[in-house]
Amino acid sequence: MSSPVIVGEVSFAELESRPIASEEDGDPTEPRMQLFVENSGMRSGLLMYGPCDVTEEVRNYSSMHILSGELSLTVDGVTTDIGGGDIAHFVPGQTVLISAKTQIREVFTTCGPFSKVADGNQTGADSVGVDD
Repeated sequence: MSSPVIVGEVSFAELESRPIASEEDGDPTEPRMQLFVENSGMRSGLLMYGPCDVTEEVRNYSSMHILSGELSLTVDGVTTDIGGGDIAHFVPGQTVLISAKTQIREVFTTCGPFSKVADGNQTGADSVGVDD
């Protein structure tokens, strides 16, 4: 069985912030997010996703603190395996391939500023593309 791949472009604005009760709450491969803080200078919350492969174009300084699960990060051709308890930091301009081998629970923090686009959604380090 192959891992699901997130298709299309996903942004935090498209993920409804709602309490995450448990792994049994809905489809475990559907990305879920609960925001803790969201303002013009910072966005932080709990994110669950995977298994999947995602490519992210980093637009803002950001970090991920992995609470549970196993994934590989590939940045500038270097792959690093991380899991529960590990922290990764990203800088603007990086292209990051995230290969979640299992379901991931992470606390993410993205530093602003964030800009509003015509539809009212915020843009920043939250655009994610497809990885085939």
